[in-house]
Amino acid sequence: MYCRLGNALRRMLFQERYSDFQFLVGDDLIFAHRAIQYCRSPFFRNLFNSKAAKEKEKDKEKEKEKEKEQESEGEMEKEKEKEKHKEANKDEVRVCRVNAESKETLKLVLKWIYSDTFSPMGLDQLQLRAVESMANSWGLTRLSAICEAAISAPSWKSDREAITVHQFTYVELF
Repeated sequence: MYCRLGNALRRMLFQERYSDFQFLVGDDLIFAHRAIQYCRSPFFRNLFNSKAAKEKEKDKEKEKEKEKEQESEGEMEKEKEKEKHKEANKDEVRVCRVNAESKETLKLVLKWIYSDTFSPMGLDQLQLRAVESMANSWGLTRLSAICEAAISAPSWKSDREAITVHQFTYVELF
């Protein structure tokens, strides 16, 4: 069966299955995947890399302390218990609190991240500005450019063709 990557990723969006990351908007959880966030957003790439580096540093410090403390057998048993606890929490889902205008803003941005598609049709300027703001803070320059073009379209609300043209004639920013 022929399947496009974008379609496959879009089907994974908002699915709890295989999710290893969650966004918290108010009281609502939105499921996501760290690998996809890492690949598509410089913000999450930096976030995950800095956390990984900090964790490695902490692990090295713990190993040094562990070597010093392993003089008695009682302390060795404690270390084994800590390792078991660490392994049990290894697959723990991570949560990121998002201060989004609404859950819908986050969903629109995540749809872009997963499928590289976004349509400003039916969105008012306030919604477009919220998406643009989140796109800017997460380093999603193409999405930000699409929002900016839709906002600045001369008759953005009444002329749907102008929005569609702006949607697909953005400049690729690297």
